[in-house]
Amino acid sequence: MTAPAHACTPPPTFREVYEEHLDFVWRILRRLGIPESALEDVAQDVFVVVARKLETFEHRSSMRTWLFAIATKVALDSKRKHSRHTRKLVAFRWLRSQDRHDPTSRRDDFQLLAQLLATLSPEKRLVYILHELAGLTVVEIAAETGVNINTLHTRLNSARSHLEVAAADFLNQEGAA
Repeated sequence: MTAPAHACTPPPTFREVYEEHLDFVWRILRRLGIPESALEDVAQDVFVVVARKLETFEHRSSMRTWLFAIATKVALDSKRKHSRHTRKLVAFRWLRSQDRHDPTSRRDDFQLLAQLLATLSPEKRLVYILHELAGLTVVEIAAETGVNINTLHTRLNSARSHLEVAAADFLNQEGAA
């Protein structure tokens, strides 16, 4: 019995994969909903993964199938990061409705956010800041802190609820003044 043909074939170089499949990766990322403004960065992220994992490519599937799987995962990660960034912006928007270009208003918003965060327990504040403001995933926070993922989810949800109520109370008090 002879070995499969691909067993003797040397793996492609990174340059070969990049040059041959860059257009394919861009098309996939567009179809996965990556905005035009982010395509270059997300495609670069795809090829960073490819460079890291190219030695592990085993020819069990075609190169395009393998790249599609990587591009899909990177695109989903990118969308999650964008979603976290959007949530951060929303967190600041609910603080005040004043002119966003006024530096005094922004400084007041940051001070208010600091005051609201100070009302959280240290454990809830830590997970909220790491997740919502620093952009870490709960899995990353668990790895850094050694805290159980379910515990972190509970703390994060509790912190969000607490901050929503505290912000609503503040806005109601400000509106009454």
